[in-house]
Amino acid sequence: WHRYKALTEELKSRRASEEEARRLADIDHLTGCYNRRSFTAALGDLLTHLERREQALAAIAVDLDNFKHINDTLGHDAGDTLLIEASKRVSSCLRGTSTVARLGGDEFGIWRPDTDQRALLACVNELRAALARPMTLERSGAADIVLPRIDAAFGRATAPRDGNDVDMLLKKADARMYADKSRHRGACLRLSG
Repeated sequence: WHRYKALTEELKSRRASEEEARRLADIDHLTGCYNRRSFTAALGDLLTHLERREQALAAIAVDLDNFKHINDTLGHDAGDTLLIEASKRVSSCLRGTSTVARLGGDEFGIWRPDTDQRALLACVNELRAALARPMTLERSGAADIVLPRIDAAFGRATAPRDGNDVDMLLKKADARMYADKSRHRGACLRLSG
C-alpha cells in the first residue's frame, strides 16, 4: 500500500511539473504576457472557431518608439524595466476576453473580439495615453530615471475583412503599425485602410 501511495504521489508531482513546464513555455519570462508562439497558436484556433460562427475579431500591433535608444543609453536593465511596465500598462487597458502578448523585442500583440471601429479607436487611444504617462525606471546602484513619456505606434487588422489567416492578419496589423509610426508619431491614431 505504501509503495502504491508513493507511486501515486510521484505521478501527481510529475504531472504538476509537466503542466508547469507547458505553462512556462507559453509565457514571456520577462513580462509575464503570452509569448509569440502561444499567442499565434491561440489566435489561429480562435480564428477557426469564429469563422465557423461568422464572427469577427481585431488584432492590434503595438511597437514602443525609441526602445533601442533606451537600451543603448540606459542599459538593458532599464530596457527590461520599461518592457515590464509597458506590458502592465497595456494589460490594464484590456477588458473581458482581450489578450496581450509580447511578440518580441519591444512589440506587443493584442486580440479583441470587438471589431467596432469606434471601440478600436477608443482602445488604441486608451493604450496610447497609458503608455504616454511618465515612467520611472528604477536602477539598482544608480539614480532612477524618469521618462516623461513613451510613444508607441499602433496598427490593427480585423478578421474576416483582412483575412482569416494568422500570418496575414498580423502582417496587415504590422504594416499599419509601421505606417502609424512614420505618420502619426505621438498623435492619436486615425483608423484607415
